[in-house]
Amino acid sequence: MLVPGFTLAALAILPYVDRNPSRAYADRKVAIVTFTMFVVFWAVITLAGSFFRGPGWLWVWPWQHVYFDL
Repeated sequence: MLVPGFTLAALAILPYVDRNPSRAYADRKVAIVTFTMFVVFWAVITLAGSFFRGPGWLWVWPWQHVYFDL
């Protein structure tokens, strides 16, 4: 409950922290790095939740048994 709340709060605060008026990609390093870290973090969380979840939501290693279904 806290992690999504902190993430949403950080995304709401970001426009006030990065006050760069430029629209050029080379000048928007804070925005680009923040967005990239956000996407990578949620991709890792999604993959971990897909591949490491077993029956009864127990943590299992993928090489023990694959419970992932498409």
